[in-house]
Amino acid sequence: MIKIIKSAGLTLTVLLLSACGSNSDTSDNGTHSLAKLQSTALGVVYYGDLTGSDSNGATDFGGSITISNKAQTEFSGVMVTPRYITISVQGIFLVYGDVGELFIDDSGYILSLTQNGTLCTPATLTRFPETVKIGDEAMLSVFSCNNSIISIELSWKTEDAGNGNINFIITKTYSNSETALFLSSTQSSYTINTSGNIVEFSAIFNTNDGYTLHYSTNPLAPKVPVN
Repeated sequence: MIKIIKSAGLTLTVLLLSACGSNSDTSDNGTHSLAKLQSTALGVVYYGDLTGSDSNGATDFGGSITISNKAQTEFSGVMVTPRYITISVQGIFLVYGDVGELFIDDSGYILSLTQNGTLCTPATLTRFPETVKIGDEAMLSVFSCNNSIISIELSWKTEDAGNGNINFIITKTYSNSETALFLSSTQSSYTINTSGNIVEFSAIFNTNDGYTLHYSTNPLAPKVPVN
């Protein structure tokens, strides 16, 4: 989980679900396309510099986010695109790792999620929508993991970001699969403009002991209150 150390860095890999989408960006009825956000093009899709703070009072985090896709590979007889978001944050007080790999088929459906070496599969096949409007939200699926200890719930929602932009927010919640006890969560927000481009990224990581970490491509983002 979380270790407090001196002169340590943070390397975090979180996941963005890839899916096929429309080529349009924003229509007259206020919908936004997620096609660019979910692009399956090989290589780097998005890069940004990060700053951050946490509830222990650290405010000197710096790093970067890279969204990238690997070449298609075969999984259970199906061609899939491995999709990664790698976040590297350097600070003083925290070391945290979250390494995952998500397999998405050509129709955008999630076939499996391997999280820190643990294979997790969805209760129902699901995918993100091609377009969204402000106020849309849904719970995607609960992933059961083969260690029989952890379950992962993925959900999303949209909020108004001003100037015609939206925040597309993905929440990943970890729970004990036997007791349903909350363990941790990561809420990742992608600000998307009217052209469908990612113009800002931010995320909040919380644990069940009250620890909070925030990181963003916006250097003016509010700092985390100190516990």
